Amino acid sequence: MSTASGSNHKMRPLGDVAQFLRGITFKPEDVVKPGTADSVVCMRTKNVQVDLDQDDLIAVPSHFVRRDELYLRESDILVSTANSWNLVGKCSWVPRLDYDATAGGFISILRADVTKILPRYLYYWFNSDKVQHATRLCGRQTTNISNMSFERCEALEIPLPPLPEQKRIADILDKADAIRRKRREVSVNLCDYSLSLFQDMFGHPDSNPQHWPIAKFSEVCDSRLGKMLDAKRQTGGDNRPYMRNLNVQWGRLDLSSVFQMDFDDSDRQQFRLRYGDVLICEGGAGVGQTAIWRDELPECYFQKSLHRVRPYPDKATPEYISFLMWVLMKGSSLLRSISSATIPHLTGEKIKEIRIPLPPLAHQKQFSSQCHRVRVAHCTAVCAVNDADGLFNSLVTRAFEGDI
Repeated sequence: MSTASGSNHKMRPLGDVAQFLRGITFKPEDVVKPGTADSVVCMRTKNVQVDLDQDDLIAVPSHFVRRDELYLRESDILVSTANSWNLVGKCSWVPRLDYDATAGGFISILRADVTKILPRYLYYWFNSDKVQHATRLCGRQTTNISNMSFERCEALEIPLPPLPEQKRIADILDKADAIRRKRREVSVNLCDYSLSLFQDMFGHPDSNPQHWPIAKFSEVCDSRLGKMLDAKRQTGGDNRPYMRNLNVQWGRLDLSSVFQMDFDDSDRQQFRLRYGDVLICEGGAGVGQTAIWRDELPECYFQKSLHRVRPYPDKATPEYISFLMWVLMKGSSLLRSISSATIPHLTGEKIKEIRIPLPPLAHQKQFSSQCHRVRVAHCTAVCAVNDADGLFNSLVTRAFEGDI
């Protein structure tokens, strides 16, 4: 039996201290509403997030759960075991649930043998960057789905100190995790503040309580869809960064994955982003999501999956348009402008026809000024979150090397 590098902790195969339980299978027509008599909530891959996402639940008749061990227990770990390659191994801690639940076919339950390993210790080890990478390498690719090999994953070795030492390590990591969670909450609350401020200053656009004049979107903003790009142009040439719908999230841009494409000289003037442009997702699961471009990259363009909206300076501010769209997408008349035969789409023609309230420009600028203050505070909060994440990840690495 080996020991962990830099420590006296014995190494044991994961399969010696925990077991994987495959989720249940069922057909789409078997799904019922949660709370239906003789039903059980069934967790899916979308529920496996940083924390277990309980906002969008489905259920199936309880007879699909053929063994009692397949009911979720507090301190289980849900693991995505059939997914795109980069998501295999993604996991969530299962808290105490107020309802019976099980796991669906694309996820599995990782359950600790509590006589050998503390569940919380197991969770921090399995969720560490190093082990998450190792679990992806345990996947077998079939078409676009990678399926985890339980045999290979159970062979991964985990450092196994005595139970009291496991508890000490888990307690330290719990405290460190609580600090970074509080910092994340501050960041989220700042985003929510701007949204609340919009509604306080302007009211909901559907009801228009202050009776602002109404104008067509096309009268207030210049909008256009981006460039449809050929994948062959991703190699060679003079590549430039461009935004996709995946980069646009509610109120912010995610620049962790920016593609490069060779844009022709003739395209660069039309599709280059300017400071203050509002980017709006044209289709898919994130349809209508908005973010404002603020020169995050020296030169950047946008793909056809995005609307580039440029408010006329004498009509509207970017902040007003961005938050207006955000509010409209949170369940309002705008939803009727989205075609959804297969995938929802907010087409170029339909966005131009949307009718929106138009408050005085001075009022909008006052809102934009407040948004700027919030954005500065948010940047500070994000830096604090990044620092906390870095320190936490470093602490996790040290913990499983026997260095805390």
